[in-house]
Amino acid sequence: MCSPERAVEVRFRDPRTFGELRVLPGGVAPVAPDLFDPAVTGVSLQALAARRRVGVKAVLLDQTQGVAGIGSYLADEALHRAGIDPTAPAGELATAAWERILVAARAIAVDSIAAGGVTLEDEGWVDLWGRPGTYAAELQVHARATCAACGTPTSSAVVGGRRARWCRRCQHPRRRR
Repeated sequence: MCSPERAVEVRFRDPRTFGELRVLPGGVAPVAPDLFDPAVTGVSLQALAARRRVGVKAVLLDQTQGVAGIGSYLADEALHRAGIDPTAPAGELATAAWERILVAARAIAVDSIAAGGVTLEDEGWVDLWGRPGTYAAELQVHARATCAACGTPTSSAVVGGRRARWCRRCQHPRRRR
């Protein structure tokens, strides 16, 4: 926070145009716990989801009540690794399924960070030094026409206002335990 007599310049670059910048009274925004916060557990996610009638991907993308730090590609990939269909009703997932999703999301995030993130051909994202992220080569279903794991054509739908991609063979719609 700065005093009113001190000028501040803020620059916000959002090439994907998903973000927003707000100036809030008190300077505090409502944000969910971070993905790596020990308070985020399979039990906490199941409790949050129990009140929701949306697809599991929508709960993962909820940055204010669910988990901060999970975007579309991370949700798609974590759900793939956990074997969960993104359109599955979030309230029907067992604690063990939420734990698998959380373990997968954390592992993928660590690997993605080490690779400089994800740069897809159609977006041109680069880091502060102008380098593209290389984790896109590791994606199994996100932004792919076929599943990298089994070769099955990927399915696509809008879940929680965002495009979801998944493999019907690797992510069975009834797998919720």
